Amino acid sequence: MLFHKKILSVAFAFVLIVLQINPVSVKAEHYKYRCNSPEAAEQAKRLLEEKKFFVDFCSNCSPSAANLRRVEVESVTTQTNECGIELKVKGKLVRGIKPPVFGGECLETLEIYNPSLSLNLEYDKTIDLAYTYIFDSSTKSFITMAQAVGLSVEEICVKRLQMKK
Repeated sequence: MLFHKKILSVAFAFVLIVLQINPVSVKAEHYKYRCNSPEAAEQAKRLLEEKKFFVDFCSNCSPSAANLRRVEVESVTTQTNECGIELKVKGKLVRGIKPPVFGGECLETLEIYNPSLSLNLEYDKTIDLAYTYIFDSSTKSFITMAQAVGLSVEEICVKRLQMKK
């Protein structure tokens, strides 16, 4: 009987540990490239300052939560924390569109109509390079910042955004 109580106690403790760890691992998967090496962060910062705008699109979000926003960059700062270097962007949200743009399926290229809803809202956010897209003149589409700075994009759901008029 004592043996069974020990097994149940150990099993209960294991379940508690899993319940505490699991939300953290899910959150970590959602933020693929929020924390970066100093080299990747510096490259991304330079690109954002040079391009002056980017498209913020969460391809890992549920279709009902996904949104597409064009952001005009005013400033980019870096901050170091326990996981690496994060980039914080301040700017203006100038265009946005809500689904049905995105059906939730993973695609190499997502073709969308140029967002038409005009906004003029403050944008102050720590970005994830996996969901920050910049214009790439060689492909004439928006690619992820992760790809632009040479990080792996295999696990990113939507790798390119192709704007249509």
